[in-house]
Amino acid sequence: MDSVEFVGSWISLFDSFVDDTFNCVITRFYRAGSRTERAVSWMKLTELRHAFLDHPCFLMGDFNETLSNADRSSRLLDRRGASEFEAFIDGCDLVEYPLVNHRFTWFRGGFMSRLDRAFAHT
Repeated sequence: MDSVEFVGSWISLFDSFVDDTFNCVITRFYRAGSRTERAVSWMKLTELRHAFLDHPCFLMGDFNETLSNADRSSRLLDRRGASEFEAFIDGCDLVEYPLVNHRFTWFRGGFMSRLDRAFAHT
């Protein structure tokens, strides 16, 4: 393992894989609670992404944010939070892996949301 970085709500690994011929960054994110905490996380993850621009990046986890009203069964959307999350995704040139056979990833009572996502930058 070349490096491991742990910062509160995420852990990131940089290493060589597949017989030392494939270098990449794999980051597992676990939600930040408030919008302010998420904004700080987006900034830190963006800094990490830009530190490894020459390497593929895989980012997955519970982001505790949605991108559109279709991401919640209630159809309620925090437009500012969604806009900040989208700016983070765009700023890192991330492409989202689609969910297969599911629309939501979080369930509580009668509420459902899509909070867990997987992204890549190659």
